[in-house]
Amino acid sequence: MSDKLEMPLEQFAEAVTKENVRLNEHNEKLKGQTKLYFDAFNKAIARIKELEATLRMVIDWDNTLDWEDGPAWGDLMEIVSKALEGKDD
Repeated sequence: MSDKLEMPLEQFAEAVTKENVRLNEHNEKLKGQTKLYFDAFNKAIARIKELEATLRMVIDWDNTLDWEDGPAWGDLMEIVSKALEGKDD
């Protein structure tokens, strides 16, 4: 029994070429998926930063408010609601 590859060189070269094409296509697909995940991750980070800024503002405002003042409470709830919905003023 022989340990040598029993395939003509031309057929082997064609098989290698096809495999290279397949791997390149797979690589491009993975690059596209990675970009989508990266973009989604960056959007999530930006949203977290927005919510954190709103929360810090609410905490700072809470420390200065006289809670007997009704309209201030309404303003605060409007700001928080907009932040949770992802809307700007």
